[in-house]
Amino acid sequence: MRDLAKFMHTNAVPVPDGWGKTGSNPCLWRGVGCSVSNSVSFSVVTNLNLSNRLLTDRLDDFSSFHQLEVLDLSFNSLSGSVGTKLSSLLRLRSLNLSSNNLDGDIGEDMALARSLEELVLSENHFHGSIPRGLFQYGNLRYLDISQNNLTGDIPDEFLKLPNLQTLLLSGNCLRGAIPSSLSNVTTLSRFAANQNNLSGSIPNGLTNHLNNLDLSFNRLTGDIPSDLFLPPGLETVDLTSNFLQGPIPTGFSQRLFCLMLTGNLLNGSIPESIGDASSLVYFELHNNYLTGVIPWQLSKCKQLSLLDLALNELQGPIPSELGNLDSLIVLELQMNNLDGYIPSTLSGLFVKSGYTEP
Repeated sequence: MRDLAKFMHTNAVPVPDGWGKTGSNPCLWRGVGCSVSNSVSFSVVTNLNLSNRLLTDRLDDFSSFHQLEVLDLSFNSLSGSVGTKLSSLLRLRSLNLSSNNLDGDIGEDMALARSLEELVLSENHFHGSIPRGLFQYGNLRYLDISQNNLTGDIPDEFLKLPNLQTLLLSGNCLRGAIPSSLSNVTTLSRFAANQNNLSGSIPNGLTNHLNNLDLSFNRLTGDIPSDLFLPPGLETVDLTSNFLQGPIPTGFSQRLFCLMLTGNLLNGSIPESIGDASSLVYFELHNNYLTGVIPWQLSKCKQLSLLDLALNELQGPIPSELGNLDSLIVLELQMNNLDGYIPSTLSGLFVKSGYTEP
C-alpha cells in the first residue's frame, strides 16, 4: 500500500473523484483493486486503472507492483518508450496503453509478462515492424496495435497464438499479403486491418471462424474467395476501396447484416442468392462494374436499411418488390443504365435513380 501512495505522490497524479474520501486505505479508492496476499496478512494491489487522469511526462517504472494483473493507463499524455519498465510485472494479464504519446520500436523496446492475455497499444506513435516477439505470448486473446506508424509485413505466425479472439491492425503502414495462418486460428472472431497498404489476394478460408472482417482501404487484388461470405457465424464484412475483381460470390451467411464492397473492380451480376442473407441491414456496392438487373430477391432481406447500388452498369427496371422493404431508408441507384418507371411501391422513399420518370 505504501508503494501506491508513494507512486501517486511522486508522479503528481491528479486525484480521481472519490479518492481520499473513503479513508487512507488505497484499496477503497476508485480504480484500485486489491487482493489478500497468500504469504502475508495485508492486501496487495492487483488492478490499477488510471485511465483519463491527465497523466503527462514519461511512462514511469512500475517495478514495485509485483502482484499487478491489470494495468490501464489509456487516454493520457504519457510519452517515451515502454522498454523494460513493465518487465517485472510477471502476473500481468491485461495492459492498456492506448491513446497516449508513446513511441519506440515495439520489438526491441518492450518486455512484458508471458501470462499476458490482453494488449492494447492503439493510438500511439510506435514504429518499426510488428515484432515476432509478440508471438511468444501464447495466452493472448486480444491484441490491438492499430493507429500507429507500424510498417513492414504482417508475420505469418498466428498459429502460435491459439487463444487469439480479436486482432486489430488498422491505421498503420503495413504492406504485403494477409497471412494465411489466420484462416486456421479457430478462436479468432474479429480481424481488422483496414487503412494499410496490404496487397495480394484474400486467403481462402479467412472467414471460417470470423464474425467480423474489415480489410477496407488497402490494395488487395484478385477475386473474392467463393466461400468468404458463407460461414454461418459471419456478421460483417467491409472490403471497401480495394482492387478486387471478378464476380460477387453466390453464398451468404444468414447472420450477415453488413456487407460493404464499394469502390472495387467487381463485375458480373448481383447474385439472386443475396436473398438468403435474411439479416442484411447494410449492403453497399457503389462504384463497381456490375451488370445485369437488380434482383427482386433483395426484397427477402426484410431488415435492409441501406441499399447502395450507384455507379455501376445495372440495367432493366427497379423491382417493385423493393417497396416491401419497410425498414429501407436509403436507396442509391444513380449512374446506372436503368429504365422504366419508378415503382409506385417506392412512393414513400426518396430515390436517387439517375433518370427522370417519363
